Amino acid sequence: MNKSQLIDAIAKKTGLTKEQSAKAVEAYHEIIEDTLNNGDELRIVGFGTYRTMTTKEHTVRHPITHETITVKAMRKPAFKFTQSFTEKFSK
Repeated sequence: MNKSQLIDAIAKKTGLTKEQSAKAVEAYHEIIEDTLNNGDELRIVGFGTYRTMTTKEHTVRHPITHETITVKAMRKPAFKFTQSFTEKFSK
C-alpha cells in the first residue's frame, strides 16, 4: 500500500473526503517528525512506539577497497510494535 492508497482507505473507512484524509495523514507524519526531532517518543497504546535511536561513532571497512571508514554518530528514527499487536499476526 502506498500513500495515496492509504488516503483512499482512510476516506472510505471514515467517510472523510480524500482531501480531509490527506490532511490527516500529513498531520500525522508532521506530528511524528516534530516529536522525534524534539527528542521525545510517541506511544500509541495497542499499536507501538516511535522513538529515536542514537548510534555510536564506529569504523567500518569498505568491502571492495578494504579502506577503513569512520561512520559518525547519528540519530535514527525507530518504531517498535507492541506485543499485543504483534501477537495478532502469529496465529
